[in-house]
Amino acid sequence: GKYQLIVNTVGQNGTVKPSGGTFDKFTVVKLNATVEPGYRVKWVGTDNDSSVALSNTVTMDSNKTITVEFVKYVGRTVTVPGNFPTIQEAVNAANDGDIIVVDPGTYYGGSVGVSLLVTKAVTIQSRNPDDPSTVAATIIDGYIGLNDWTNIGVLFGPETDSRTVLNGITIQNCGGHIADGDDGDRDNGHPNGEDGGSFEGAAIRILNGASPIIKNCIIRDNLVEGGNGGNGENAGTGPDDNPQNAGRGGWGGWAHGGAIWCGPDSSPKFINCIIENNEARGGNAGNGGDGDGTGEANYGGNYSKSQAADIDPDSLLITPVMGPLWEAWEWDFAADYGIIYDEPNLTSYFGDPRWYSGYGGGAYCDIGSNVTFVNCEIRGNRTEGGMSGIGGVLNDTARNLDPLISYEIPTYGAGVYCAAESIVTFTGCTFEDNVASGLPAGVTDPNHSLDPYLGYGGGVCAQSSAAVVFVDCNFVDNLADSGGGIYTDDSNVTIMDCNIASNDALRGGGFIGVNGLINILSSDITNNRAIGDVNDPNDDNILTDGAGLYCWLGGINIQDC
Repeated sequence: GKYQLIVNTVGQNGTVKPSGGTFDKFTVVKLNATVEPGYRVKWVGTDNDSSVALSNTVTMDSNKTITVEFVKYVGRTVTVPGNFPTIQEAVNAANDGDIIVVDPGTYYGGSVGVSLLVTKAVTIQSRNPDDPSTVAATIIDGYIGLNDWTNIGVLFGPETDSRTVLNGITIQNCGGHIADGDDGDRDNGHPNGEDGGSFEGAAIRILNGASPIIKNCIIRDNLVEGGNGGNGENAGTGPDDNPQNAGRGGWGGWAHGGAIWCGPDSSPKFINCIIENNEARGGNAGNGGDGDGTGEANYGGNYSKSQAADIDPDSLLITPVMGPLWEAWEWDFAADYGIIYDEPNLTSYFGDPRWYSGYGGGAYCDIGSNVTFVNCEIRGNRTEGGMSGIGGVLNDTARNLDPLISYEIPTYGAGVYCAAESIVTFTGCTFEDNVASGLPAGVTDPNHSLDPYLGYGGGVCAQSSAAVVFVDCNFVDNLADSGGGIYTDDSNVTIMDCNIASNDALRGGGFIGVNGLINILSSDITNNRAIGDVNDPNDDNILTDGAGLYCWLGGINIQDC
């Protein structure tokens, strides 16, 4: 059956969508309110009438009439450390609409692992957020270097909306190295090497559905480095005295958003922010265990292929798998990330080994997010991939199982990474000196790679049906192997009134577009280079191509450039 929803509003200071309609029985209808500054909502007839958030739901188990009242609220203003000794204590005591003014100084406090947790519609600002010297002197610091992993900076809960504002604060030195996985241990029921931990957003972590406004902030010198995987145990005798194959090497963890992570379905805005010198590094994988003459060796971590054999570490079984091996294997953190990505039954890895790498040195815009950057400077950020493990030694040979060598895992979006079905708009932004995978000057890479294209999108990388718009943006001196300025794959991208200059890559010094729809309008694409990296021997004898633009397999429209 179907039921009727009627939505009534009281007051002229806001709107609600949808305003009514007919819905199937038991449909959960999401209501979204928009209010003028100085007002808040009062819900009557919803699933949660006590909520003061701008979003609510109503379950259609009958005809429903909802009333939404827009209530005038004059927030109070408090100071830190005047009225409260820490920013967190001020937030804890605040009501929606309050303003918290933070005096210059360095603030380290907060709950365990988080410098500042925000779950309310409050404004947190420095004494003078329009003054750069005041912003630089009003600091939330995460203690990086004190331990492997210290505090994240600011965590915005899913309750926060566009009335939640962070204005004129510096966030620095957050994050670090995530916990490593232990080596495999049969006695503990885990002969595979344990997987390294993954994490997202060292300085600013915006949870699913949140939509805060961050403006006039400096976000700098933050790091997320994925945990290393443990080594698989060698083949041997299990607890029941039966012979067993060796364990796989654990996978290194991913690092998504060295500074900022915008969770699925979040809608934050970044205005007049500087995002600089942040880094996302993938973890290194563990090696597979060796065979012992009866049980077989197993694969190294961060490796998978299709139409291959699954080697069971709890028996002597070896089973053919037609699809990719990663889909047949269990990931130690699947339950945790199944919640984040609305896949409650997730048990396998989230994707192939390339997902377990460094993505978004400055910012990571996750699946289905709608993120806006206005007049932001995104510079000096880096992404790096970890190294795969090596397969264990096969029975009666000196040869290793796959992979035979440890190889570097590709990395994506040194400045910003835009994930599947995200909508990301950049207006008046500058991307400068961001590096995807590139090596520091004078460093010779002794490691191997499966291909020379290890870094994708020095400034921005967008993939998997992302929709990205650049208006009046500058891309200068960014570096990657593919797409020094911008790399897009199966995405809809519009570049308008932009300057793409002096970026370098093996292919697509200025821009690469693969599949998707590409519109480049009224833009200058100058002085970009398709060159090898003299510091990286993996680039030797590589054919460079497309200094300015490198596009294929999609629809491309270039006008007035």
